[in-house]
Amino acid sequence: MKRLKSVAMAACLSVAWGSLSTSAEPQASATFAQGAASPLIVVATYKAFSAPVKDATSANIYFDGIWTTYRVERLLRSDNRTKTGDILSVNHQFHDGSACEAPDEFTFSEKLLPSPGSSWILLLEPTKPGGAQYRTYRGTFGRLVNNEQNLEKVRRAMSAVGNAREK
Repeated sequence: MKRLKSVAMAACLSVAWGSLSTSAEPQASATFAQGAASPLIVVATYKAFSAPVKDATSANIYFDGIWTTYRVERLLRSDNRTKTGDILSVNHQFHDGSACEAPDEFTFSEKLLPSPGSSWILLLEPTKPGGAQYRTYRGTFGRLVNNEQNLEKVRRAMSAVGNAREK
């Protein structure tokens, strides 16, 4: 277990929209201004998840996440490929990028995931340029419960970055 923590510490990633570095320092706090610059912002319904790899450790799941599917209900910002009704494959991470180690008490459970049919605002970027799989901006930070307060918060942040294009 001690070795695993060392590996996790050494592999602490700075995932600032595509730039990776292997430093053991946490990232600066996530901001809505950065999240609002995401290339794809949607309101989507959570559908399901893919079970983690059988031998994955809690630390691996915490940092690497698991794959989930969402159905797009509304586009707040389009990447010009995604349409209302599309099913998106989204990496569900359990952190916001500021931790270098998984909490000792973290254990994956389906209870940590959204309820099927629940509605979310997702600030997304493709995992690879032009790819069909996505990740949320800074993990948990880019996934908000869909309600009027959060929609307004996202719209204000999108306006502040000059790209509010609700479709």
